[in-house]
Amino acid sequence: MQINIVVKLSATQLEKSLSFDALLDGSAKQELSGKIVILAYDGPHIDKYETVWGAMGAHRYFVNILRSIYDAP
Repeated sequence: MQINIVVKLSATQLEKSLSFDALLDGSAKQELSGKIVILAYDGPHIDKYETVWGAMGAHRYFVNILRSIYDAP
């Protein structure tokens, strides 16, 4: 079985993120309750991809692709 999906990035970039420290020390527990959590790196030492918003780190780009698939009709 093959499933084809056309990915169309949202007009707005995904902005919400939390620090890894907040995850580890438990201070983000209430904010993350009932949410899907994806651990990703978004720093200077990651490959970048050109998008409609300019250069975007690989993990942030991947998360935006996941969001577009999740939001697809």
